[in-house]
This record gives sequence, C-alpha cells and structure tokens, in this order.
Amino acid sequence: MWMDAQRFAGELKLKNCRWCEYADEAQSLQTVLASSVLIATQRREARGLLWPSKLARIIPMRKPLIWIGPTDGAIANAIRDRPDTACFEPEQVPEIVAWITALYETPQTSANLDSAAQMWKRQRVERCNQWELLLKSVASSRANTGPQ
Repeated sequence: MWMDAQRFAGELKLKNCRWCEYADEAQSLQTVLASSVLIATQRREARGLLWPSKLARIIPMRKPLIWIGPTDGAIANAIRDRPDTACFEPEQVPEIVAWITALYETPQTSANLDSAAQMWKRQRVERCNQWELLLKSVASSRANTGPQ
C-alpha cells in the first residue's frame, strides 16, 4: 500500500512527503512536531474498537489534521469541528489531494490559527458544560427516586 501511495505522491509532484515506519512514543513526538500536516488513519476493521493513541497527542496541536477513516464514527465526530481538520474515507483520494493543495495555496497565519483554536476551545468547553449539566440532572433525578 505504501508503494502505491508513494508512487501517487510522485505523480502529484509532492516533494516534501516523509514516509515513516512505526515509531515509539519518543520518536513519534519529534516527527509530529516537525511536520506541517498531520495525518491519522484507521482501518475499517478497527472501527469502534480502537482509538489511535497518537491521535490524542496530535489533536491539541495547532497543525492541520487529516483523518482518513470512518467519517461517520466517534473519532471523526470528535475532531470534525477542530480548526484546519478534514475527515475523509480512504477512497476519497482526489478530495484529500484537493484539501492539501488548498491548504498550501492559502497559508494560515498564526493569528488565524489562534482565532480558530480559541473558537474550537470555546465549543469544546461548551460541550463539556452541557455534559456536566446532563450528568448533574441524571444524578439529581436518581437521588430523588432512590435506588432502582
């Protein structure tokens, strides 16, 4: 599969691609910090079973992120509103290429990324507050009705 991807990147004249083997935690952090665009993937057969562990590390980073995996699953739903993030199914190669191309044709300034990141953070805090209210409501209703 990598050979196909590398050949396709060559056809697109992508020159700054770095193809990395599996990396342990220490190595992966250095690779992620040095990258311009982060790509996280998940095989269809792992859907609902696994959350890619390195994804937890890269979500808070202010770097563009491409998710290639189920677009209607929990992972895509959790990151969809993140600034400079796109979610694609594996077969959406032309759309992935178009997204990366558009990203580099319209470079983001740190001010734009800061603004988008602040908006995303506010949305996440708001969602957490909604969950807290819901959980308090459930706890309150259980306290009022006693053990089931």
